[in-house]
Amino acid sequence: MTSDAVKMVQQAIDEARADGYADGQRKGYAEGYAAAMQAMQEFLRSSSATPRRTAKTDEIASAPRGRIRDDINEYVPKTPRYVSQLFVAEAYQGFAPEPASPTQVLHWIKREKGKELPFTSLRRAIEALEKSGHLVEIGDSRTWRWAGLEFGASILPIRPTGTN
Repeated sequence: MTSDAVKMVQQAIDEARADGYADGQRKGYAEGYAAAMQAMQEFLRSSSATPRRTAKTDEIASAPRGRIRDDINEYVPKTPRYVSQLFVAEAYQGFAPEPASPTQVLHWIKREKGKELPFTSLRRAIEALEKSGHLVEIGDSRTWRWAGLEFGASILPIRPTGTN
């Protein structure tokens, strides 16, 4: 229905241009242009131009402005720091004795653990493991290798009781 109206408006505009140029006058062009605009206004007022309303559009329109509804954006829980460190430590142990880049670690965690770890969490976990002596950076290559130390609870941050 909409494409028919667009074709009709385009045809009216083309006819107005042809009339105006054939007569050598701007008067024909102006009349044709006015007719095309009139046809467009009539189309916009018609019921075919009104947007279709669905339950979803009514629901979105009824939502308070400036608030995000829970049913649209799913809640993704934050991974606790100690869990991120465990994932990163396991990844580097899996790559040992070869060094690995942060991107390789992210891919390993996604493949093996089924979890997407934000890059900032990965970077903080690498810094903590490097500070505790469990990871060693290879020069300035931005790759690390497992230092071969026994991985224990001593490197993990203290987890407060009653929280995740």
